[in-house]
Amino acid sequence: TGVQTCALPIYVRAYTSSGYIVQTISSTPTNGGESLDPMTTASASSPGVEQFGINLVANTTPAAFGTNPAPQPNSGYAYGTAASGYNTDGLFKYNVGDTIAASTKGIGQTNFTIAYLANISPTSPGGTYTIDQVLVVVATY
Repeated sequence: TGVQTCALPIYVRAYTSSGYIVQTISSTPTNGGESLDPMTTASASSPGVEQFGINLVANTTPAAFGTNPAPQPNSGYAYGTAASGYNTDGLFKYNVGDTIAASTKGIGQTNFTIAYLANISPTSPGGTYTIDQVLVVVATY
């Protein structure tokens, strides 16, 4: 059994004053016909239990990885935040179609980091698990 963590930086730049939402529409990582089980509610890592989840904040557990959303050039211009369920250190979640980040206003850029957590169980098939992460950003009015 093993715990794998990694982080991927992304950014959203808004040119409308009314905001946006960011949704994930990808399936969980796969290895052939096997898909890792999604963490459908915000939960902590459970080594030895097959699970996959993400969050968009700095984590201290199960390891130090990820960063908090960072408005650019400052919080007076950009207002992006991690969505509920994806905004707590050490808790991870994953549901296809979930809103993972949002902004209610602002013309600017918010830098996000998607923190990924993957655990396998003793019965998870061995091999390489991959994900093609697809995000959709939708302007709100």
